[in-house]
Amino acid sequence: EKLNALRVATQHHSAGVKLASQGKGVDRHLFALKCIAEKNGIATPDFFSSNAYKKLNHTILSTSNCGNPSLRLFGFGPVVPDGFGIGYIIRDTGLQYSISSKHRQTKRYAHTLQQTLCDMGKLLEPLSAVTVACDMIEENRASTSSKQPIEFLEDYHDLFGESKASS
Repeated sequence: EKLNALRVATQHHSAGVKLASQGKGVDRHLFALKCIAEKNGIATPDFFSSNAYKKLNHTILSTSNCGNPSLRLFGFGPVVPDGFGIGYIIRDTGLQYSISSKHRQTKRYAHTLQQTLCDMGKLLEPLSAVTVACDMIEENRASTSSKQPIEFLEDYHDLFGESKASS
């Protein structure tokens, strides 16, 4: 049942990606029309200041794949103050991702994402020759005597002074 639901969700997502890659994604068309109007001094319709348009453009979960496997890490910040920025690299040996946020439960989200990916991998494992390893860092740390840097950091550095009280 879960495998079938995953297949259906994947098919719907793939169809949406295909439409967007053909220029048939509604949000980019609206954004382009707004930019053209603003650039040419044309009044924009009220729709562009509506709650619906604001919600459409309030991207809480912003993700991006970096297709360059030669990079060690890839990430970016959230695009809205209450959002997440998730950069990921798909490698031959696995998936590497970076999650950032300003004021959300980033560590909790990262653990939930890891568990979800492991559950999905185990669901698919009987159908492929690929083995899913969900505790690779711990296994590697236990099998080596040298201290390796931890590839996980939860911290928030206010680089732009956003949390300082205004004077």
